[in-house]
Amino acid sequence: MTTTTNSSRTFGIELEIVGITQEAAAAAINATGLVARVESYNHARRTWWKVTTDASVKEVRNGVTVSGCEVVSPVLAGSEGLAQVEKVCKALEAAGARVNKTCGMHVHVGAGDLTVKQIATAVKLWVKHEDRVNQLISPSRRGYDATGYQPSYFCRDNLYTLTGGVHQADWTQVFARIDRCRTIDQLCDLFGGQYGGETRYHKLNLVSYFRHSTIEVRCHQGTVNAEKACQWIKFCLGLVDQAAARSKVNHKRTSKLSNLFSAVNLEASGRRFYAKRARELAREAAAAAA
Repeated sequence: MTTTTNSSRTFGIELEIVGITQEAAAAAINATGLVARVESYNHARRTWWKVTTDASVKEVRNGVTVSGCEVVSPVLAGSEGLAQVEKVCKALEAAGARVNKTCGMHVHVGAGDLTVKQIATAVKLWVKHEDRVNQLISPSRRGYDATGYQPSYFCRDNLYTLTGGVHQADWTQVFARIDRCRTIDQLCDLFGGQYGGETRYHKLNLVSYFRHSTIEVRCHQGTVNAEKACQWIKFCLGLVDQAAARSKVNHKRTSKLSNLFSAVNLEASGRRFYAKRARELAREAAAAAA
């Protein structure tokens, strides 16, 4: 089942949506028995589901641009946390929530227990497999297309920034740069620095560590589909769990999705889901380019 996980690591999600108001979103969540409150934009952690504004999320209705909203979870964990996500997604979808290309889903994974070396391992796993990760997400979130690199401002490729656009990277050199980092600040410097204006707008965001003690994964397209949301959360949990468990990442070049699935220790149902998803997205991308 999508709503079960063996990971005990905490997580939180941000769902960017259009189609309904903040008040309607909060009412839909409250109707499930969970607690949701409408708030102005903020970064505060809550023990309830927070429905807030997001200036980057918008849609055009009858020729008028209308702002969407962002639904932010409390800190969640385990199968119980995934069950809450499933309940919220289904409630939002039933209430008329939709997504468009301005929407994303961000996942924060608890990393307060990790050493600098373990967070560096997460960075290595990500940049080594980022091209495969891109096969699992919408083309609009990948950062490049048939015409070349066209970054989504809010979720830039970590590998592109780190190597200056060389996707066929020399992993010995790339990993050596990462290994030279002795602090999380120095790891952030690889992507612009803790206070760099665009640093946090990468697919794998380390700046969130300083505010929330999390690693944030920002690249998934917006969704209110419960299965898509829960499978992606499990993917992100697997990435951080494996970073905590591994002592090293090998330098061998890889182009297979199966290697990515092994790298994040994806369970069988997740492997089937993402193998199918990659095929669907490849067909959609080919049709769009035709």
